[in-house]
Amino acid sequence: MVGARTLQAGIVWVVTLAAVVSSHVAASAVLRWLDITAVVALLLVGLPHGALDLIELRADPRLHSRRAAIPAVYLLLLGAVALTWWIDARLALIAFLLLSIVHFAGEWQEDLPALAAWPAAALVVAAPAATRASTVGNLFTALSGDPALAARLVTVAGLAALPFASALAGALIVKPARWSEVAILLALGVAASALEPLPAFAIFFAAVHSPRHLAQTAAQLGWTTEHACRRAWPMTLASLVIFAFMLGVGRLQSGTASFLLLAVLAVPHMFAKPILRAWEKYALPPVEPSVSRWSNLPRMNGSRDGEGVSIGME
Repeated sequence: MVGARTLQAGIVWVVTLAAVVSSHVAASAVLRWLDITAVVALLLVGLPHGALDLIELRADPRLHSRRAAIPAVYLLLLGAVALTWWIDARLALIAFLLLSIVHFAGEWQEDLPALAAWPAAALVVAAPAATRASTVGNLFTALSGDPALAARLVTVAGLAALPFASALAGALIVKPARWSEVAILLALGVAASALEPLPAFAIFFAAVHSPRHLAQTAAQLGWTTEHACRRAWPMTLASLVIFAFMLGVGRLQSGTASFLLLAVLAVPHMFAKPILRAWEKYALPPVEPSVSRWSNLPRMNGSRDGEGVSIGME
């Protein structure tokens, strides 16, 4: 029987090769449909892995006493991120790129040696800047509104790609990973080299990152992956409404809106659980009702609630 990781490696390679072949067809309509397919994959296949956050948090026994506060904390984090993008999109973009590396590395540490997980995650972010600098620069400019910052970020990421790739190769030589994981990394390298940033990232996010996280969450909840997908649809639809708002009101292009939506959702996805657990761990215990000094006085024989008549002392 084919293992899950072997099957996933095969799927990633098939999707990558199909995208590469399609991208080399000399027709603008084909390239346009490739971008549309990438956006659809990000939204319909990538987003559901985070759509179970609220369900996962409410099922956490360590957060039982904070269950009522979970939606409020999640919404506050969403609002804080959206406000940060509105106030200073440059700072928000830099934070998003760094947090993405941290998040992807944390996920990859279950399948790669620790020394390999970090450069692999960094390459997901940095490699497109080395292979498609102009496109990444336009994306960063659209997200930050600052062409000078976008150019600096592209330069730094592009220069860092080769050291990250060398570090990844060295880490895998020192401590090899299973062949299926290496095959996936090679496919992602081909995608980053031969494809535009949007479809290349969609292959990683929708074919590697999201399915693994979704399967892990389903296992923690005691569900099948199919059931988890069904339960993820309400929050996924809510995210699609936000995406439509970005397109209609924000006048953003679909690719830019996709990355911005992921950026806004990433922070509560990453930080809601640790914040709630810290609140549960370090919050003061509930205050017991104080005992009135009158409760120690002797009761009157024959007295009843609401009456002021006394017959004698006990």
